[in-house]
Amino acid sequence: IQSKDKQHLYIYLLSGDNDHTDVVLPKELALNNFFLHKGAKITLLDAPRAHIRWQTKNNNTTIKLPSKLQNKIGGKYAVVFKIDL
Repeated sequence: IQSKDKQHLYIYLLSGDNDHTDVVLPKELALNNFFLHKGAKITLLDAPRAHIRWQTKNNNTTIKLPSKLQNKIGGKYAVVFKIDL
């Protein structure tokens, strides 16, 4: 979802199924056909101080989560990444 001022994008990571409402954070997220320009900043809204790395290659972006967040419960139902364009 893009903000009204087009300065931010929000990516929602939803829980996997109806029986488990917790969102377990993966090692990385692959965003196919998604290009980020150099200088973009990604923030996990539930952990705003965490350093989120990303890489764009061949018009695909990979978001890499820090090891301290991997396989941890990020939230119930959804977690949100904010991208400053």
